[in-house]
Amino acid sequence: EHMFGLYYVMLEGADGANDGSKVFSMLLLTIDMLQVVRVLGTIRFGWTVESQALLRWFDLIALITDQLRRWVPYVCFYVLAVVLVIAAMADAIYVVKLFRDGVLTIIWPLKVLRIMVASIVTIVFSTVLEWLLYPVDCSADARSLAQWLHGNGVVCAPFGTPDIFIAIPTILLAAIYIVFSVGTNVFAFELDPISRQPLAICTGRVEAVWTLFKVAAVLLPFLSEGLSPLASSIIISLFAARVFWYHLRKL
Repeated sequence: EHMFGLYYVMLEGADGANDGSKVFSMLLLTIDMLQVVRVLGTIRFGWTVESQALLRWFDLIALITDQLRRWVPYVCFYVLAVVLVIAAMADAIYVVKLFRDGVLTIIWPLKVLRIMVASIVTIVFSTVLEWLLYPVDCSADARSLAQWLHGNGVVCAPFGTPDIFIAIPTILLAAIYIVFSVGTNVFAFELDPISRQPLAICTGRVEAVWTLFKVAAVLLPFLSEGLSPLASSIIISLFAARVFWYHLRKL
């Protein structure tokens, strides 16, 4: 009962949007899609450095991040991701407590939760997940956490001591973040029976699969150290075909 109230509040109004808000929603979804294109267009999936740099120009969040990195170290984005995810989880727990206690006069936690779900769970999910995995990311495009902790020239070893005491909690937080995001999309479908009809606006099941695809795009380079870029590209392409087929089934 309390979880029903939580997800209903987070997703309320998704189907009642006017034309202006629908255009804005399409713009946000385009920003989301271009982030995924940028994630897939890296040297880890066999793209050239030039192609990787070109695709970054189509990702608004990456462009803003690149500008900020001139003055802000990358580790600050990791801290921001941790704060955002923990704040969203804490706010969700607080809203459940409000429902359980029957408190309906405190509105601001509900508004904050809806804003956070609309942002970190959907629109900037890929980027936040990348930031969150910074302690275990040894790629050359960012100074590793080991270098920040121990100085330049240190080999990136996220599971060495004492780095592991940051890496393990971060991985657990990322797992919770993924479960929360996928669960939100699934419940968006289950709470709205109209979304089961053809051409429905709210297609939570498809969104859940899309979220899992974004997770795979971010995590595959970490989980496939022994795979060639071609093999990684084939795996992610098959997953993308699965998402597209699943979407067509819901039309």
